[in-house]
Amino acid sequence: MGAFGYPFLIQSSADIFSANLAKTLIFKKCFIEKIQMYNDWSAVIPFDTGLKSIQNVTGVLLMRGGLFTYIDLINGYNMWFSGGPGIALKNNLAKWQTRININLGYYF
Repeated sequence: MGAFGYPFLIQSSADIFSANLAKTLIFKKCFIEKIQMYNDWSAVIPFDTGLKSIQNVTGVLLMRGGLFTYIDLINGYNMWFSGGPGIALKNNLAKWQTRININLGYYF
């Protein structure tokens, strides 16, 4: 698999679990029109003896017209996007890692 121009390895067979929760607030007379708070949790549990991957993303999305700003706190265990070598790979160095992500985008 790959993302952002970089390939990474992933377990070939596993159960995948995901849970998400979000709340959107709308403001009528404010610079920011909408704020969405969210928490996204996922786990990849291999069928064989591979090591599981867990990721939790807690964040906020600020919206004004076509301008979107995501601010995330990403916690991951043996997860590529939070700094691990791949997803659910056998890895003796697996540990919890934290990353802050800020993404600005304009959609027209």
